[in-house]
Amino acid sequence: MKFFCNKCKKQGKNFFYPYSTTKCKECICLDTKIRQSKYRMDPVRVEKQRIYYKKWYLKNGRPRSRRELNDNMEWQKNNREKDNAAHILSYNTRIGKIKRPTVCSVCNKKGKIYGHHEDYSKRLDVIWVCGSCHKNIHYLFHNLTQ
Repeated sequence: MKFFCNKCKKQGKNFFYPYSTTKCKECICLDTKIRQSKYRMDPVRVEKQRIYYKKWYLKNGRPRSRRELNDNMEWQKNNREKDNAAHILSYNTRIGKIKRPTVCSVCNKKGKIYGHHEDYSKRLDVIWVCGSCHKNIHYLFHNLTQ
């Protein structure tokens, strides 16, 4: 069964049948995009949303405070080598050069696995450990250095 689009006047089978027999998929998708962009850019809605979030932040606090963000930036400045090693490892796992395992190399537990650098100058040489093992490694190291 062929339909005619009331908007672009094309004939074809490119319709969301049985939901719509008056507009083709392209016209419906275009109308939806236009409607959504008008909604997102509506100044009245944007202002209402701004006021809502301002009140919400005053009541509940920010998810991450400005002080926490500043502390994080300060840490990044003071620990440039650690930060660079983490970014390079993250990039190489994303592009597939390094495969992140699914189990911890210490306790063989499944779950979220982190890369632990023994030496930050060897950026891709890591031990893959779970969160609890990673915490234990840092705890042991911290106690040994004191």
